[in-house]
Amino acid sequence: MNLPVSSRATSSSPKGHWLVGHFRGFRTDPLGYLTTCAREHGDAVPLNFAGRKILLISDPALIGEVLLTRHRSFRKHAALREQARPALGNGLLLSEGDEWQRQRQRTTPAFRGERVAGYGQIMVDHAQSMCATWKDGQTIDLHAQMMALTSRIVTRCLFGSELADKSDEVAAAMERFSVAFKSRMDSALRIPLSIPTPANRRYIRNVTGLDELLAGIIETRRKPASHDDLLGSLLAATGEDGKPAFTDRQLRDQVATLFFAGHETTANALSWTHWLLTTHPDTLALLESEVDRVLDGRVATVGDVPQLRYCSQVLDESMRLMPPAWVLGREAIEPVTIGGIPVARGTTVLMSQWVMHRDPRWFAEPERFTPERWADDLAQRLPAYVYFPFGAGPRICIGAHFARMEMVLLLATMVAGFRLRLAPDAKVEPLPTLTLRPRHGLRM
Repeated sequence: MNLPVSSRATSSSPKGHWLVGHFRGFRTDPLGYLTTCAREHGDAVPLNFAGRKILLISDPALIGEVLLTRHRSFRKHAALREQARPALGNGLLLSEGDEWQRQRQRTTPAFRGERVAGYGQIMVDHAQSMCATWKDGQTIDLHAQMMALTSRIVTRCLFGSELADKSDEVAAAMERFSVAFKSRMDSALRIPLSIPTPANRRYIRNVTGLDELLAGIIETRRKPASHDDLLGSLLAATGEDGKPAFTDRQLRDQVATLFFAGHETTANALSWTHWLLTTHPDTLALLESEVDRVLDGRVATVGDVPQLRYCSQVLDESMRLMPPAWVLGREAIEPVTIGGIPVARGTTVLMSQWVMHRDPRWFAEPERFTPERWADDLAQRLPAYVYFPFGAGPRICIGAHFARMEMVLLLATMVAGFRLRLAPDAKVEPLPTLTLRPRHGLRM
């Protein structure tokens, strides 16, 4: 849906630091800074991050041009390419152009409806196993539990039952990468990885360890003949010439990308959802009522997902307020004009889900947690590119259906068995890194 550019579009900028421009304000409070820029300076705000040209856009028509109609004029932004590529490689997240198109086509069969639906039982089984370790009155770090749960699920779905015990190793390697990524992104001066500083050496060691771990997993997974998991599907895929669709390196990059995207964002979404439910008891009561009615004391199945409508609304509203993917960035690879605004080559265009999802032009009482707003097909009535928790355009998350099904099944399973309350000493604060996670965990 194309819209006229909002009348809020402007070329004004907030006051910046003489040396690092607007980067200091962004680094101190990314969520608050981007929100203030959009609300006070308009829908197209030029920024300067230590010499890097940035354009923050908050108009759905402009976002649609960048992500869809003119997407070939952009690529993933430099900071993501440079800092994430050592760990995630050239998989679906970071590949570009014809190479990305080829990978997307060859990976899509692994995410088709029937295959994804087959993973539902795996998801519920793992959720029940986790809940079996919980005891009344116990205090847990729910975010750590969600990270472990979704890690085990994606490991089983990616690698099969033979390699399910590798989930903790891969998750630990990915966590080390996330911490190092956050540290490098917070620095205005990013020392090239080729310079052997202590931090760079640690970063390279982490990546090397991840490489060795994934190579061993892929080699082991080649031996079984069955292909009932995602990696098996990728191994079985062939190109038009009948040869394997992926080289060893391409397999490694796809597995790293799918593991990272397939567990961290889902874990964060579920963590924030439970936090919001603890502070909104009326919403929790409605959700419990639906789960009791639909499941009637039995275990959730994939067939229940369409009936758990309020559960889906709760998740939609949670991802609106606390989007696991909180910002997208695209770098112009050529001079381009969007909505009449010239964008120079090399400019990074930022589009923030956090900003868009809380915009009062599109959402009444935007700071309020109101799952009922998603009734009556709000998602279809909103202008395109206002709500995009899984991204948008051709590069929308390939695992969006997998993630949505997983979140509904896990949330229903947990709500059916337990009521969680925030611990009295819990300190809740969002930490925007590659994803939006709780800075101090989530004690419940």
